Amino acid sequence: MTTQAETEQTEAHPPSQRWSVETHDPVADEWMPGTPHRNRDHAVKRYEALTERRPRWTDGTPVQRRIVRETTQYSVEEQQ
Repeated sequence: MTTQAETEQTEAHPPSQRWSVETHDPVADEWMPGTPHRNRDHAVKRYEALTERRPRWTDGTPVQRRIVRETTQYSVEEQQ
């Protein structure tokens, strides 16, 4: 288990997180990224707004969306 002192020595910056709403593109069969939000609540509100306003593609197919969290951790590498 890592101690607080060890973490402070190896961590260059505090970890960061951001959330986005991704939309699945059925033609390309891949997930398209959305605008990143620093706050999960904002991403949830965006998800709800998009689902309410645009629940289906123009051909009537339901739009698939998901909330994704990106976590970034910065660490100090040992010098050789």
